[in-house]
Amino acid sequence: MNEDLIVYLGASIGRVRASFILPDAQYHAPVQAGDFEKLMTVPRTMVILDGTYTPELEQQVANLIQAGVHVYGASALGALLAAKLEPIGMKGLGAIYRRFLSGYYQGDRVLGCELALSKNGYRRSTEPLVNIYATMDHAVLGNALDTSMSGIIVAAAEALPDSQRTFENIFVEAQKRGIDQHILVEFSNWVNNGGYIDQQRQDACMVLNRVVYDMKTETLFDKNFYDQGVLI
Repeated sequence: MNEDLIVYLGASIGRVRASFILPDAQYHAPVQAGDFEKLMTVPRTMVILDGTYTPELEQQVANLIQAGVHVYGASALGALLAAKLEPIGMKGLGAIYRRFLSGYYQGDRVLGCELALSKNGYRRSTEPLVNIYATMDHAVLGNALDTSMSGIIVAAAEALPDSQRTFENIFVEAQKRGIDQHILVEFSNWVNNGGYIDQQRQDACMVLNRVVYDMKTETLFDKNFYDQGVLI
């Protein structure tokens, strides 16, 4: 493992998939304030995907950037931090990052979900809103739902706490809000047969591939290079 290249990940992408893209990285659990002090050496490059936001952590990431560490962020906490720290050089990629940067997403509630340990690191037991939004956008663009029904399902998802936001519970809430059960059954089948968009995983793959590119070419990060054609 390369101590000059560290990745903090949780449920955004499994370690096996991440290691396939970036095999030489040293992988760590979701980052929290104080974790950087535990590192044996200061890395040259760091990727933040998952973790717990606090102002202290934001300042610690800022300190690393100012010390010359190349810090990339995407997918979950990394996207939020990259939007906040973009002015001092944190490198953000992906649809979720862009929505934080534009102000469309505010705060970390859109990232919230329940996690469980698995053989491959972490898995989600509930859905983050960012993936619900991406899936609903995909449904409307693909004519699986109209904008009115999509809006009702989004409102149903937003009404649920992080600990209860499963598609099953979302559809129960959406039915209470007036969507016919037969429509929801049909839409559930669509979601389970390729309609679901895991935007966090897409963005995680994007940033890991970008690190590979930057390491091979030894180029500076170009903000105009990234993520063409990704659903936002």
